[in-house]
Amino acid sequence: MPMDIATKIKTLVKEAEIYRGHGLLSEALQKYEGAAKTIRSIEHIKNRDSILSGLSKKIQALKQDIDRVENAPMTPEMDKKSQKLIKKLFSFARSEQKDEAVALEEAITLTKFGQYDRALVEFRSLIDKEEVRLAAAKNTIRCHLARGTEDKGIEEFRQWSTDSRFTPDQLEKLRAFFSHILKKKGLDKPLPEFGNSAKNDEPVVEPVKVKAEKKEAAEEEILDINAVAITFGSGAQQGETMEFDVSFQNGNIISILISGKQKELADLLNTGDTLTDIQFFSPIAIFPGNGKVAAKTQIKVGPRKGDYSVDIKVSSN
Repeated sequence: MPMDIATKIKTLVKEAEIYRGHGLLSEALQKYEGAAKTIRSIEHIKNRDSILSGLSKKIQALKQDIDRVENAPMTPEMDKKSQKLIKKLFSFARSEQKDEAVALEEAITLTKFGQYDRALVEFRSLIDKEEVRLAAAKNTIRCHLARGTEDKGIEEFRQWSTDSRFTPDQLEKLRAFFSHILKKKGLDKPLPEFGNSAKNDEPVVEPVKVKAEKKEAAEEEILDINAVAITFGSGAQQGETMEFDVSFQNGNIISILISGKQKELADLLNTGDTLTDIQFFSPIAIFPGNGKVAAKTQIKVGPRKGDYSVDIKVSSN
């Protein structure tokens, strides 16, 4: 088999695996079928039938996954079997990650499909894990806001204030985080006060420039991003700056949602694209930075069916 053909086939299969790993099932199917079509067009390929058989199995398995996702029930809360499938297909957890990190990412994946009740159960269980406690608590707050149950979120935060698992510093960070989101959404909801928060009330949000020598501070701020403003360099929105609320977050990966009715806008954000001149809004600062589109998925099931979930990997200037 000519080297260029062999390279083409290997590239198609590799791309299919990458798309499959990111939950882009239709794109993965196209790549697998492209590889199979290329092989069928050439008669003299070593182990041709065996390779085609292997690809056929991958294609059939992928078609079954697509069918199961697209035909999952449309109720606000899917059954546990469907939820398990969503976590498997659309999380980015890697084999080398710790169990806690994998569980956190899978719980966040459920939120992207509107499975808030189940996600809350999983976030709460992860509060027992020190490594992901703060992230789990923050996403518990986001879950309440997404469900429209802010008052229950405030009551849960009140319970945390007497929970020995949380340090005073963690509680201060959670209060600032929660308070900033409530204010940004125009919700006048008082939070329990304790320690420094009783003296200082709300943190002041001021525009700042994050410099290289403040790298550690910037990384800490990245954990608390509540919104982003993206300036588009092409398309109908060229030169325009649009603000998006951050729906959920895991480390320096933030997720934003784009309505399915805004397909032209979603088409401007594609996997691998580098985004410059982004403004990040956190409870303690507004700072510029860059980002890279880690994944874009059109949601096929659940209450957000048809919308686009875009994951952006954040980096400071």
